[in-house]
Amino acid sequence: MPKVTIGSIREPQLRGALIWVYGPELWKVDRTVERILELGGFDRRSELERVDASESSGAEVVDHARSLFLGAARKLVWVSQAHALSDLERILEWKGQADATGESADVTLLCVSKDLDARKKTSKALIEHALVIECAEVPEAERRDQIVQVAAWLRKKGPAGLPEVLPEEVIDACLALDPWTLGGVASELEKEFLLQEVLNRPERAAFAPPADRARQFLDHFLARDYAQAWPGARWVANRPEEALPLLGLLSWSVKQLLLPEGPGFRLARYQRAWSRSELLALQKALAEIDFASKQSQASPLGQWSRLVVDYCLKSSSARTEGSSSRAG
Repeated sequence: MPKVTIGSIREPQLRGALIWVYGPELWKVDRTVERILELGGFDRRSELERVDASESSGAEVVDHARSLFLGAARKLVWVSQAHALSDLERILEWKGQADATGESADVTLLCVSKDLDARKKTSKALIEHALVIECAEVPEAERRDQIVQVAAWLRKKGPAGLPEVLPEEVIDACLALDPWTLGGVASELEKEFLLQEVLNRPERAAFAPPADRARQFLDHFLARDYAQAWPGARWVANRPEEALPLLGLLSWSVKQLLLPEGPGFRLARYQRAWSRSELLALQKALAEIDFASKQSQASPLGQWSRLVVDYCLKSSSARTEGSSSRAG
């Protein structure tokens, strides 16, 4: 049968189907699998079994497919790393026989693979008998529409934050990502959610110095400006409703600064202020603050003050000493 899109599939097609989802666009792969589970209404506890094909054979996948859970009327076997199967023909053989006898009517096989080599005999059989869904790279001409679709999905799944109509500067930032993937777009837009949550206002939060205290603290801390960041530590510590989302945004910023290809343009101006070892240490410190804020009675003021001292005051002192020695 021809390749299909997830939007064209209807629930009856999933019953007893062999589904092959593949492609390099991993965010789309994840959303496709999620949509299949939702569309089929499979109970994740009693009707879903996951199999890693890098540790299993096609024969073992067939064994899983043949055995329903106790009390379950149907089953979905989710096979990850399906490209690692060296005996895919075993699954195809069982599927053909099971279809003829009706044995597979209650079993859906969902195989997720990185590719589909159309030159192979088994791949040709897959294309003929399976629901094949390709998650290909998005052509440049379609990227703007895809950004809007990712934003719509995030609005549905995530907290309120992104405006209904994305500002052009947000879309431009997403279009400028390199390498360009839907996962990268989702990450960029998730930051928008965090920014809006921190700032608690509906309009777009750009990386420019606004009046908002939380945003000012974030800007001064990432710039390692101790004189400006220190007063903000007390302000943040006294507002737990601001501190937790701000902590999340700081953690996200550190991850972006650690990316091998470098951060997006909004964070690029902070990159020169940090070494990789400092960012790794900061990442650990933020995780400790997050844990302490949820699990212990440690003073929030002490935690945030220590963070500013460790990562801004010492940095400012080092820069001052460096300037003095060069002047001498």
